[in-house]
Amino acid sequence: MRRRGLGGALALLLLLAACRSWLGLPTPIAECPGELVPSERIEDDLLLRGNLRVRFGDADESFDLVIRKRGDALVVVGFTAFGSKAFSVTQLGVETQAESYLGPALGIPPRNVLYDLHRASLLSGSARGRRVRVDNRRCGYEALFVVLSSGGASPSR
Repeated sequence: MRRRGLGGALALLLLLAACRSWLGLPTPIAECPGELVPSERIEDDLLLRGNLRVRFGDADESFDLVIRKRGDALVVVGFTAFGSKAFSVTQLGVETQAESYLGPALGIPPRNVLYDLHRASLLSGSARGRRVRVDNRRCGYEALFVVLSSGGASPSR
């Protein structure tokens, strides 16, 4: 029975790959690990709003971002141009939990966005107006972050 389940999973993966190409979706970026500053070491609570543009191969994807750190939890949520959730990633310490709401249509793994935010040193309340390009050639993409507004996290309700 287990063999049958494995064959079914393989068939599903092949079907998804075929659908991606049939729909004209680019091959997604592989998860590309990086270093994380433990969330409890990120100073102060913060709330950032900004944009992310990711280029890979012939693809170009853009997201609106909300980045919030309160206590030891850092949460990043990406939204599509239509305002629907594309992905989220939560960091507690150096542990992460990520979710894609677009399934195979999402070109960049949510954890890559988190690693790139750390690489770009954008996790501070004074990041407003900053534009940072992260050239991640080893993983086959480039990311551009633009911070539109920044400040401390709003009080809990």
